[in-house]
Amino acid sequence: AEWGVDYVKSDYCHHPSGVPAHELYSNFSKALNATGRPMVFATCDWGEQNVTQWGGDVAQVYRIQMDHLPLWHWPPDAAGVGYGQGTRDIINFVSQLKPSTFVGPERWMDPDFLMTLFPVTMSAVDSRTEFSFWSLWSAPLLVATDLRNMTEEKRTILMNPEVIAVNQDASCTAGDLVANLTNSAQVWSRPLDN
Repeated sequence: AEWGVDYVKSDYCHHPSGVPAHELYSNFSKALNATGRPMVFATCDWGEQNVTQWGGDVAQVYRIQMDHLPLWHWPPDAAGVGYGQGTRDIINFVSQLKPSTFVGPERWMDPDFLMTLFPVTMSAVDSRTEFSFWSLWSAPLLVATDLRNMTEEKRTILMNPEVIAVNQDASCTAGDLVANLTNSAQVWSRPLDN
């Protein structure tokens, strides 16, 4: 707290065996609150211990699945739950979660860092899709990039005011899948205050 930190992320790597994530993160949350400094607390157990049921009670941000890689599709190859590590895989995994039931004010699911226009592996279409879905879910828009040196194309995606407005809407809810069409298209819906 005395360092002036505003955002604290606690990863689950090398956690003590036999102690549930909920207990570890609850203790960490209490310790942060005891400092008296308001901080955003983010947890990461890769969705392994039903984090959607308790994550929002312990932290403002909670990871819901395995690590995201800068690819459209990548099979599951890491610790955590999910259908894979690519953007498409995360979208399909979240589609079956019904995120509107556990996302709300100061209770945000975290599908992991945005990999916008990662060289060679993330196209503009993939990157716009990724940014749009993270915004649809009210997810944190944490970017794995140097903001001081963004290309104009990356800036256009990451600073799109209409998409950011959806992410920051006062409803603080998340969109849900309402239809899976036969041509691989999906229809999602989210109520907005504005």
